[in-house]
Amino acid sequence: MSAQAVEKPAVKVVIPTGDNTYSFRSTPDAATADIVKNICNRNWKPVVNATFVHEELKKELLSSLAKHLAREMTEYTRSESMLKFSTPSELACFSNRKLVHEIKVFCPLWYTCITGAACVDPSDEKFDESINSLALATSAITRLRNPRMSAHAKRVSTVLVLSGEKAADFTRLNRLGICISHGQVARDQAEVGRNHDSKVLLWKKAIEERNGTLSLIEEILGQQLLDDIIDVSKSSLESKIYYSSQAFEKLMDLLAGCDTRNISKVDLKEAKCKLLKEEPVSYR
Repeated sequence: MSAQAVEKPAVKVVIPTGDNTYSFRSTPDAATADIVKNICNRNWKPVVNATFVHEELKKELLSSLAKHLAREMTEYTRSESMLKFSTPSELACFSNRKLVHEIKVFCPLWYTCITGAACVDPSDEKFDESINSLALATSAITRLRNPRMSAHAKRVSTVLVLSGEKAADFTRLNRLGICISHGQVARDQAEVGRNHDSKVLLWKKAIEERNGTLSLIEEILGQQLLDDIIDVSKSSLESKIYYSSQAFEKLMDLLAGCDTRNISKVDLKEAKCKLLKEEPVSYR
């Protein structure tokens, strides 16, 4: 038979129906047949690539992808992310690189989407140049889901304030999700200024307490004879030049366990030695 028709190879699927019976099905088209063959051969990469170009599977795949991405982002916005940093010390530690690493760990699907959209790979030399853009995209999306995740927006707002931007500029960028409102920036700046000198004031207080106590001890020793019994009660020391409540409390700590109305010069000298051995507080 010269004109004998030659049947093209086709993929047949055998489906067990029970009781030693089977149902045979043919794949509807060549694209589906290729997917089935690659699944049987465990060639997963061609299967995934073919799924994205398969007209019917692509619709289902995109719908499932959107659901998984929404679930992943919901869990992330409920976590203790660094995007929820709000105090000045926390914001000072914020880093775009750390944020990108955080979403790589906790949001692998979202991380894949934005790095793919940006056409960058972590092994690529240009990846460092894209970190700021990836962090900005993540900040805008997560802040849309949860307004508390505004650490990145607050840092951008700080830069804008120091650059002298106007309130109208803040309004425009706030609508884009890039920064916070001008009023919120003003309140945050006031909060930062309120605690700006806290560390140096604590350092100053510790130094004054140490030096004041040392001066008080030397004043007491200079006014007493060798064999005198010294009364270091509060009522007797209030008339001293270097008396202060801080110096008195520190002196009591140094003389802990002693009768304050029956103190000798030896006891005061020992207290002075203890004070001098203490390392002065350093400010950092």
